[in-house]
Amino acid sequence: NRRMHFEASSSERGDESKQQLFWTGNSRSKFTMPTWKKNIAIVKAVHSAPLDKWDKWRVQYYNLRRLVGSRHDLIKDLAGILQNTFQRKDRSETLPN
Repeated sequence: NRRMHFEASSSERGDESKQQLFWTGNSRSKFTMPTWKKNIAIVKAVHSAPLDKWDKWRVQYYNLRRLVGSRHDLIKDLAGILQNTFQRKDRSETLPN
């Protein structure tokens, strides 16, 4: 059994605030869409890999199928960005000039 530190980001994957702190390093900064970031890095890595075109196409096709399967996580990231944007807008409207 693996022990987890209670403050580690891996201890609670469902806790959005802990994930935001892990990915941004600052709970006040914008959320960086970790699922999108990871998948874009995978696509770039495959594109620059020393594979022939057919193998790259097959791997990218597999990645596309995997993306379709993780569409809920991708949508959740987008919702997090929208939520963060509106929260910052609300905070800026309540600040005195």
